[in-house]
Amino acid sequence: MPINRMATRDFIKVKERNRLQSLITDQTPNSDPELIKKVREVIMKDFAAHPDLYDPSDIERFQKSDWTVSRFLLRKQLDAAAAAQMIIDCGKWRHRLGMPRWKDTDFPEEFYKIGAMFPYEEDKLGNTVIFVRARFYTKKLECVKDLLQRFLIHIANRVDSERDGRGMAILFDCTGAGMANVDMSMLWFMINEIIPHLPKGLNYVLVYQLPWILRATLSMATKCLPADYRKLINQAGSSDVYEWIAKENLPDFMGGTCDKNYRRAPSGCKSLAELKDELGITQDQVNAVLKVYAPYLDEADKAMAARRKNIRRGSSKLNIWYWIKQDDSTTNKSNEEDNDKANNGAKTDSRKISATGKPKLDAIQDEEQ
Repeated sequence: MPINRMATRDFIKVKERNRLQSLITDQTPNSDPELIKKVREVIMKDFAAHPDLYDPSDIERFQKSDWTVSRFLLRKQLDAAAAAQMIIDCGKWRHRLGMPRWKDTDFPEEFYKIGAMFPYEEDKLGNTVIFVRARFYTKKLECVKDLLQRFLIHIANRVDSERDGRGMAILFDCTGAGMANVDMSMLWFMINEIIPHLPKGLNYVLVYQLPWILRATLSMATKCLPADYRKLINQAGSSDVYEWIAKENLPDFMGGTCDKNYRRAPSGCKSLAELKDELGITQDQVNAVLKVYAPYLDEADKAMAARRKNIRRGSSKLNIWYWIKQDDSTTNKSNEEDNDKANNGAKTDSRKISATGKPKLDAIQDEEQ
């Protein structure tokens, strides 16, 4: 009797789906309460002995959030002592950087406007995806390399806090990048800094459109990483990225249809020149950075102008539709009132069309924020 076999293509799809689902951490339960208690006993002693080495908000979070402790236990295979030491190291690292006190406005508006690093919509598993575009970085930006790395840490930490440490991915976009742009140190920074300090929060790193000349380099370098780090790194091209992220959740530069504005700087954000004294950089360094960013800022200005134009066009269409509907509604009301007046002899007040409650496009509301 012949054996019914699943078609090869369908089998591959099922296998791929199972592999993707293995990246989900939202369903991961907290560790055993006794293990959490053991970890807390160790870290609270160190917190009490060296309160100036930790941020008060981090101390409170480790005291109250079981998942915050559990994620370190899971990273250390439920070894309470190792997890406690990892938490202590992480807390000191966060305080040393001042990370818990960082605000969106601590970073220059140019970083936001060019759209080189930003959080966006969710992937097919519900992870918030952070996009990092390699072509926007060159060695000419070495003077602000630390600041760019802190900007990435800030974005990852903000997303991690919003998701409570459950569900984040990073897409490292190498599209249009040459040898001068694809500085793999940024990728290694993401792996060596974000993964250890936000354990079980980063579900995977997706390297997109990696130039063929660097594929062997990536393969050799990842072999030097711990096994649990190595399995987080994946590659995708233009043909299979949709298996990870739906087209409607991808930005325009990746062929997506999502209209979310990824270039909008937070309200109150200052320019790089205005922040130079706080950041400890010189005017010459500011000029060097702006020279590199000039074409990208021009590109951003054109894109934002086109966006505003489309929004106004959409708003006009919405207004026309709104007033047509109002006119139809008013005409119907007028006919009803004439009928009532003829039947009852009652006087009615004339009706005025009000703009109160007039609908707005989501994009308009986004621009006004």
